[in-house]
Amino acid sequence: MVKEVYGKIVRSKIVIFLVQFIILTLFIYGFNCVYQIDFDADISEERKIIIQFLANFIQFKDFDSLLFINGIWILISFIPVLIFRELGPATIANLKLLFFLNFFFYVFLSRYSPIFFGNEIWELVLNTVIIAIIVSLISILFSFIAKKLTEPNLDAQLADLEKIIKTTKYTCPNCGTEYNSVPKYCYKCSIELIHDNEKNNTENIN
Repeated sequence: MVKEVYGKIVRSKIVIFLVQFIILTLFIYGFNCVYQIDFDADISEERKIIIQFLANFIQFKDFDSLLFINGIWILISFIPVLIFRELGPATIANLKLLFFLNFFFYVFLSRYSPIFFGNEIWELVLNTVIIAIIVSLISILFSFIAKKLTEPNLDAQLADLEKIIKTTKYTCPNCGTEYNSVPKYCYKCSIELIHDNEKNNTENIN
């Protein structure tokens, strides 16, 4: 019961979302990675803080910051892959966080700093597309690999199946009739069949 509850919590989309967001935040602000925005003059400080906070997760200016931001997104993309090991749920979980951050960033920036938004729109969108493509590719590639690694080996399954079939087959020692189960009596010659475990019990008694 406890294991089932724990499993549901781990696989919860909200929990995965929060874990990814926390890791992303720790890396971004731990390494002080900032995408500097030249806000319009009339925007309030509170709105600047919110928009800047969102921008740091999804925007980059140079090659170094591109590698850093995308490296963190690749890192957190492994979390749903390892949990779900399926393409659909892993990709959706990864893109959900990306969509959430981008949605509020673009809404707030376009509304409260329209001049900067208009001047930088294509760079902003390109950055978003780059991250989205990388996250999608990582989700697809590693979901496929994880699924293949965790799939039971076909040869091992066939070998186990053959063992099971052999243990359930039985041949009457008197008339040679074959059975797919282990009967008590032979239905052809009507003798009582003594099986290996019964023989062992008889020998132990003697």
